[in-house]
Amino acid sequence: MKRVLWLWLIAVPVLAAPKPKATPVEQAAALMAEGELQKALKTLDAALPKTTATKALVALQLLRGQCLAGLQQTDKALAAFTAALERDVGAELDASSANPEAIELLERARSKFPGELSVSLAGGAKGEVRLDGKVLGPAPLRTKVLPGPHTLQAESDDGRSANRTVELKAGRLLEVSLELGEAKPKATPTPAAAPRPEPSAAVAPVAATQEVSAAPSSGRSKLGWLPIGVGAAAAGVGTAFLVSASGAHAALTGTGAPLSGAEADAAVARGKLGQPLGIALVAVGGAAIVGGVVMLLVSSSGEPGNAELGVAPVAGGGVVSVSGRW
Repeated sequence: MKRVLWLWLIAVPVLAAPKPKATPVEQAAALMAEGELQKALKTLDAALPKTTATKALVALQLLRGQCLAGLQQTDKALAAFTAALERDVGAELDASSANPEAIELLERARSKFPGELSVSLAGGAKGEVRLDGKVLGPAPLRTKVLPGPHTLQAESDDGRSANRTVELKAGRLLEVSLELGEAKPKATPTPAAAPRPEPSAAVAPVAATQEVSAAPSSGRSKLGWLPIGVGAAAAGVGTAFLVSASGAHAALTGTGAPLSGAEADAAVARGKLGQPLGIALVAVGGAAIVGGVVMLLVSSSGEPGNAELGVAPVAGGGVVSVSGRW
């Protein structure tokens, strides 16, 4: 009698233990397995406002997306999958049991999310990280990056560097650990070569038009003033002729009152005579003045030397030049 009672007392707690209640996700999964998609969706929608834990919320939204995809409610399924990815961008469906259409919709929702890149340097080294030439910051770091190929670079403070091409997928996390290479030896600056001197251009000698030998003479000091005076007078007369010719030309071509026939003939004759005669007198007078100046310079230096005298006609007059050593 005592033995039977003891066994009964031990068995009572075991038989009375409550069975754990299935979660809404488990209940909905069981209903989906039976083909009751509407009942499964209703169970999940009722549990949605009460679910706050990230992991449970992601699982609930993924199952909602599968139910909606099975009911051909594509837009609502995409919204459910997007809500799940916002909590966990790497969330996945079980490919062995999920509907292929639901898996495709999940990847469509994931394509709207940028990829994530996590970069660290091997051995805990410190350095600056660049992506496509743009500075991201010091390693280690984690950042969002647009999907596609990118060039990843890292360089430490002591000159070691690493380069790698990476491919980021939408909504995926890529973890990269870079191994820095050997430090680059610092290049010794090469002294700049001295600039080569430019060759100096040879100065061509000026051809003499007329050579005048100058010798010390006290008499020439006084005689030099004679050609200067004659030249000044000739230049003055020539200038007067040129002014007269210029006035005649202005009278013929001006906008004033027209000239009579006799006045016009007189103006033409005055111009034809005055212009060439004026040029000649100015040229001769200039040459005489230069000659007198040369005589004065030579006589005052007291040393023998050579002087070069040049005379050339130009438009409207003449040019007289003198050069030499005194």
